[in-house]
Amino acid sequence: MATVSTKDTILEVAARLFASQGYAAVSMRDVATEVGVTPANLYYHFKDKETLIREALAHVFADRTAPLEAIAGDSSSPDRTFEVVVGWFVRLIFEDAVFSRLLFRELLDGDGQRLEYLSKTVFERPFALITEVTSAYATRSDPVLSAVSVIGMIFGHFQLSRVLPHLPGGRVEYTNTDAVTRHVLALLRGALNGGPDGEPNVEAAP
Repeated sequence: MATVSTKDTILEVAARLFASQGYAAVSMRDVATEVGVTPANLYYHFKDKETLIREALAHVFADRTAPLEAIAGDSSSPDRTFEVVVGWFVRLIFEDAVFSRLLFRELLDGDGQRLEYLSKTVFERPFALITEVTSAYATRSDPVLSAVSVIGMIFGHFQLSRVLPHLPGGRVEYTNTDAVTRHVLALLRGALNGGPDGEPNVEAAP
């Protein structure tokens, strides 16, 4: 069994604290105390709080999205691979609170330079994989915009999941990951591979 390094432990603990309390509410001393190391030891690994935030985010996002490489590389049919990728992403967003809270915190309030760093070092590969899978499935749609639609639809369901049961006609079961996956797939399949007359959607070139 692999031994977890002190640095990785710090990153995981910091990510959990940042996700639950926010960046401003968590100090370097708080992280050191939670990990069980001295502040000096913490500063040995991370020169300041911004460095810790940046590396904690990169660590969590890279770790959680790593399985996508194997999932997207499956040799199944494009439809099956698309289905598996959508299901995996729904579960990740709905079931991993640390990942989803950090992700949405960054998208809404993240520092511009940090977002650029994360986009180039972490988000680029998962987005490219989702784009490839979507492109193979929906061959006549713009691959980048289609990937954005896949991601955006899943994000939207997650963001409304806590209030949906209280809205008119809303049900708790509508927030179940299997139900969300089925619904998202049904809508995406219709939108990406069939227009109102059953014809594939063809987007006009800019």
